[in-house]
Amino acid sequence: MDELKNIKPDTFKNLMRNKCVIDTRRIYDIEEFKSMNIRFPSIGVGHLQNQALNYQLIIPSRINNSDINNYKFIKLLNNMKKNLNTRLTYKETMRINITWFKRRWYDFRNGHSTYLAFLLAFTNFIVINYRLVVEKLPELHSFFPSLTIFALFFVITYIPMAIVIGYLHRTRQLKTEYKISFEANPIDAKLWRILLETLNGQIDRNELEEIIRYLKKIEKKE
Repeated sequence: MDELKNIKPDTFKNLMRNKCVIDTRRIYDIEEFKSMNIRFPSIGVGHLQNQALNYQLIIPSRINNSDINNYKFIKLLNNMKKNLNTRLTYKETMRINITWFKRRWYDFRNGHSTYLAFLLAFTNFIVINYRLVVEKLPELHSFFPSLTIFALFFVITYIPMAIVIGYLHRTRQLKTEYKISFEANPIDAKLWRILLETLNGQIDRNELEEIIRYLKKIEKKE
């Protein structure tokens, strides 16, 4: 083992055709090999690219006649690796594309329902009230002779009122709604009960396994 540890990166680089060393014993310094532009996968370290499917097998620069069969076998493994990598890359690409569309669909729904639809509904509300109410009543029309004046007055008065009502809802009503939602959800109540029993060391293993199976079913629907 000490003899292997003493081999320098320069030695590998000079003797190898494909500059790649696979360290299965974790005996070398990764940074030293990377500084010499040598690919250095290490078992148990790093991402999927650091695992066996993505290794480039080492082919020595000189192959003796006795090693011809080994060389053919290595070449066959390299071809298999390339095919597997192609499939994995295609599968990962499709997954990334699907995820990208899912995220854009989520952003579209939030942008539409939270912002654009709200602004359109707010504008329609102002226009409809002006056309159907203000223009029909001479008393109101004399105060608001144009839609622009009515819109400015409406915004100046309506927005502060909405803010005050929203504040009262957040400070007084929201906790009641949360309480009602929690009381109406037996799954949340069961999860919290199991969590508290687990902390107190009173958990029923069968019940815990049932909850874990239930959560795994939800994860599979992702």
